[in-house]
Amino acid sequence: MRPTAKLPVIGMLLVLALTAGACGGAASKQKALDASLQTLNATRDALVAWSDVEQKHIVDAVPANSSAEVVAAVQSKLESHRLRRDKAVRALLIAYSALTVAALDLKAESIAVAAGEAMAVYTAVRELLKGDADVVEAQPPVH
Repeated sequence: MRPTAKLPVIGMLLVLALTAGACGGAASKQKALDASLQTLNATRDALVAWSDVEQKHIVDAVPANSSAEVVAAVQSKLESHRLRRDKAVRALLIAYSALTVAALDLKAESIAVAAGEAMAVYTAVRELLKGDADVVEAQPPVH
């Protein structure tokens, strides 16, 4: 399975684990938070692997004797990918912080905030994947 396919699935698992954990006692909340941490870590790892592959794909699409305009267009696409990726990374950092607060607090409100931030990770990853599909399909013409 390509890292692309894993990212949305992992994100939804994170949201579901946090939502389910908010409903139980302290032990079930702790288990849900632990599962959520593992899922956040898996999301981070899949995001890094996927981003590396996508950046390589963008760069490898440039023929060796490309014009300056083609190289500039590819550099722009690479920068666009990195900006969208950075949004997903920021969402992950915020989710890690919210998960830390929820683990220390164990109140339903804190877990709900962590679930909301997990949903933000899922949304950021989906937007990243959607945006990069446009980048990959809109490769510059070869001169």
